This record gives sequence, C-alpha cells and structure tokens, in this order.
Amino acid sequence: MKLILCYKDVSTQACHVGLGVTALNLAASLVEAGVYAEIWPVFDGYALRDRLKVSPDVTHVVMLAPWVDTPFLRGLTATFPKVQFTVTCHSNIGFLQCDAWSVKVIREQMELERDRLNFRVSGNSKVYCDTMVAAYRRPCQHLPNLHHMQLPPTSRERWSKGTILRIGIFGATRVLKNMGTAVAAALITAETLQAETEIWVSAGREEGGKGVMAACRNMVAGHTYARLVESPWQPWAQFHSTVRKMNILLQPSFTESFNNVTADGITMGVPSVVGPAIEWVPRDWQADPDDATELAKTAMRLIGSRRAAARGLRALENYNAAAISAWKQYLAA
Repeated sequence: MKLILCYKDVSTQACHVGLGVTALNLAASLVEAGVYAEIWPVFDGYALRDRLKVSPDVTHVVMLAPWVDTPFLRGLTATFPKVQFTVTCHSNIGFLQCDAWSVKVIREQMELERDRLNFRVSGNSKVYCDTMVAAYRRPCQHLPNLHHMQLPPTSRERWSKGTILRIGIFGATRVLKNMGTAVAAALITAETLQAETEIWVSAGREEGGKGVMAACRNMVAGHTYARLVESPWQPWAQFHSTVRKMNILLQPSFTESFNNVTADGITMGVPSVVGPAIEWVPRDWQADPDDATELAKTAMRLIGSRRAAARGLRALENYNAAAISAWKQYLAA
C-alpha cells in the first residue's frame, strides 16, 4: 500500500500554508503508525496526473480540499482504476457557505461516487460527515486531521503579575473566526488583571472578513493596558516560536473542523480558550464564543492553572489515537 496526500501547492505564500501543514502532520503521524504515506504538493490536476503515470505503486490518493473540478476528477478515476481516490473537505458547513464553487463540486462528486468504485467523498470533521449523510443520504468517509508531536511538549512558567501578558489570536481574518469577540475578551482580561498586555493577531489574510482588522485596531487604540501586535504570516516552524511566547491563545470560532492553532499551542505548552466547535479539547477550555466576558473569565482561569497544558496534551493524544483508527479503517476497506 502507498498512500499519497495531495494538496494544491501555494508554497510561495506563507499565509496559505495551512493545507501543507495538515499534510505534513498527517504523513508524519501515519508513517509513525506504520502506514506508508507521501506528500505531493502539486500545481494543478494535470501535475497530479503526470506524477501518477510514473508511480504505478500508488494505491490511495487523498486530495486535501476540493480543488479539482469534477470532469477532470472523473477522468482521473477512469485513467487509474486501481487507485482509490478521495477528496476530503477541510471545512465544516459554516465556512463552506463562503465558497459556492466548492459546494458545487462537492455535490457533483457525491454523484460521481455512485459511478466510480474507486472514488469516495470524505471530510475531516465528523460533524460535517454526519451532516452530508443526514442531508443527502450519501456516504461520507471521516478522515480526521492529525497533529504530530516530534518532541515532548514545551513546558513553560505561568504568567506572573508585573510581567507582560501575551494573548495570541491567530488564524485567517474570517468573520466566523470571531476575531472581534476574541479581542474584546483580551481587553477584559487586561483590564481585570491591570496587566500590560500584548494582543497578537495574524495580519495579511482577510478572507471574507474585510474591515475586521480595522475594527480590531479601533477597539484596542488608546487602551490603558493593551496594545495590538500584528504578526505577519510565517512558515510553520517560525510560527511555533511565536506561539511559544504566548501565555494564552483565544480561538472562539463559531465553526471549525479541527483548528491547527490550538494543537500548535498545546505542543508549546500554551492552553487555548475556544468555542464548542473545537470539541476535542478539555471541556473547561470551552466557552460561549458570543460572550466576551465568559471567554475572558475562562482565559484568566487557564492562565493561572498549573495543569491546563497537561490536560490539553492528554486531549490531543486521545484525539490522535481515535483519528489514527479512522484512517486505518478507511485504508483497510
């Protein structure tokens, strides 16, 4: 068996490396679990087809995100009938509503699955997969993200009064990422603790969230304790170094399918306050994403906790174990 994890290569833009990071984590975790996997970043479907022509030992191709149109995919499955193909949707329904083309091809490819024994649709979120099954009475394979930990998680000292409090709000500037409420929660935290606070945000990628960053700047401007730090998008290793500086992360998304930032924080010993959409974390990390006061209270409790990071690690390990099992079931079938 030879598994290929394939994604559209946009490596020249650090702000769009998310799928590459997902592929890297998947491949490393699966190889560690005894599954042979390779990563193929490709420019387009033609590049994928050309590589398959000279790789007769490939048995499975998992295409991360719906980036190939259905007629071309139909041709691929016919040209390589011994290869099992799947297209994995990397978002839940909430984010997909902003991407009409992806919704269109997902519906088309659900029908393609009826005609091709070597093709399946899939998703990295069980909630998404369950929705597809319930809404359309069509199967949807659950192929969850994995987060590989090469080294033991970083341990770090808790924040102490008199030092700078650093709060990270990282990710694409999308409306459903709920960045404004996160900034408000950070301001409440700074005001309550009367602490000099840096609110770090990812800058330079507004996807359906134009005006959000400007609003956040206006929220923080002139605040007694807080200032906004706009962090440019970085390669993954550099981003880890940035996350390690934080005392707490805020990720109160209204919708998610995994959230790499929360997992990155765990590997750096930094807990996160999240909405219930990120359901795999400890329950007491979750708060109402529409209530900045509740988010702030949760953040302050986690900032002072001696055990938060360790409990986050256990949650991630449990998640990874279940995800490996799901992948092995798919590959065995």
